[in-house]
Amino acid sequence: MHKTVILSILIFCSISCKKEDDTPATPQEAILYYSTKETFDAPWQISKENLTTGETSTVTNDPFHNYWWVSASPDNRQLLLLRSPVTSLIDQFDYENCEMIKCDSDGKNQKVIIADNQYDWFAFGNPYWHPNGDRILMIAQESNATAPFFTYTVDTNGNDPQQIINQYSIDAHWNKEGDKIAFIGIAEEGFIDATSFEVFSCNYDAKANSVSTIIQLTSDDTRNHDPCFSPDGSEIAFSASNADLTNADLVSIDVLGNNRTELINDNGIHGGPLHWGEDDKIYNHSIYIGTSNFTVNVFNTLNNTNGTILSSSTAAYISPFCVQQ
Repeated sequence: MHKTVILSILIFCSISCKKEDDTPATPQEAILYYSTKETFDAPWQISKENLTTGETSTVTNDPFHNYWWVSASPDNRQLLLLRSPVTSLIDQFDYENCEMIKCDSDGKNQKVIIADNQYDWFAFGNPYWHPNGDRILMIAQESNATAPFFTYTVDTNGNDPQQIINQYSIDAHWNKEGDKIAFIGIAEEGFIDATSFEVFSCNYDAKANSVSTIIQLTSDDTRNHDPCFSPDGSEIAFSASNADLTNADLVSIDVLGNNRTELINDNGIHGGPLHWGEDDKIYNHSIYIGTSNFTVNVFNTLNNTNGTILSSSTAAYISPFCVQQ
């Protein structure tokens, strides 16, 4: 997500499909990864919950870093994490001071695969494994805070960075097959008005590591973020907000940009990184201005209901990512 968003709003999503004893997950079992801040003064850390059994465990426990992003490999054996020092000004989504970590699904064997300022990037984030498991999709900002973000790929060790989208692009996400990318781009060149953040899509050739046929899907008066494909690839959900991110609704369109549907429309901020799970539920987090209680919610597209998974009067929750097997 773009730097201006980092200062304003939180986002979310990630999962594994193994039990705590490292045996394969049973059918229909769901493991939810998320970032949690147990108290106001505590650092953000990654935890996970088996949504079938209610069993919870800690993935990271590091008093020196905030962990505010998690996504799982296609085989659910490894995680990508983003972390930043607790001493940095922003305590979550600090893309300017972060490291990209790869580790096992239980948080062990953590390895920095992209260090802060590596490749002379001023900021980077939003990593996702390609569905075939051999590359990572991400965004990066070169040079300085006013430079644009672009979409890159790296290999699974953080090497071989290649810019694959040549226009301003943030919040990039694969579809399930890995042959399309949805992202947020700027509708017009020049001055960046936040409401000109629009949803785009393109084809992706995994063998050539290249994109083609970039299409602008939205042209509206909302500030759009966090697009993700439905499991069957026919729809894209995204967050549509006002310019200053004090109200963000959850919206869906089809892959041609038609049939815009408001899924959640209230006075809250609903966003991502969004994840549209195999259970046809869209995992998101919700914030209401004036509160410090950030909750993890799930919108059920089968019956059009939004429910809360994680909520507390003292803790905060962001960045959920859930997969069922």
